[in-house]
Amino acid sequence: MRDAMGLGVSPKKRKGRGGFTLLEMVIVLLVTMVLAALVFGMIGSGASSYRRTVEGNNAEAEARIAVAYVTTRVRMNDREGGVRLLGRPAGAGTVWGGEDGYHSELYIGEARVFYEDGAIYEEIGGRRALIAFVRGFGVRYAYGPAGVAGLSVKVTYEDVDAGYVEGGRDLEVDIAFRAIH
Repeated sequence: MRDAMGLGVSPKKRKGRGGFTLLEMVIVLLVTMVLAALVFGMIGSGASSYRRTVEGNNAEAEARIAVAYVTTRVRMNDREGGVRLLGRPAGAGTVWGGEDGYHSELYIGEARVFYEDGAIYEEIGGRRALIAFVRGFGVRYAYGPAGVAGLSVKVTYEDVDAGYVEGGRDLEVDIAFRAIH
């Protein structure tokens, strides 16, 4: 027997065959979409975690670059009068507000190293060069029994895991002078 469309199978005989109803297809489609959303959500959170890790590593690297730069410049100019703290105590533009005698400006030889607008710069003869992007920078004298024994350099960088909160993370290094200051 042929059906109305000429397919050769009557509707009564087709009922006994297996197949999916529209409702079953919609349910499978919805389950597939939920599973896909879960998988893409996990991939997205992994990518976000990776991005935070990379940003944190970059922020710490910038702080280490700043400390290494200042340390190298101090070592190159370690002579009497070669390193001076002048200018304003830290406060304007830093996160410490002048605590513990930190200054945001340092003179090393002919160079002026200072913190301004979220970055540490070096200025020689009116020409400014960027050293590193950080959240704060401060320098103070470290004293020993015979007087000034070196510098204490403090660089603050953003704690990416905690978000932009007051303070951030500090990287502090003491640089001992070899010459008498």
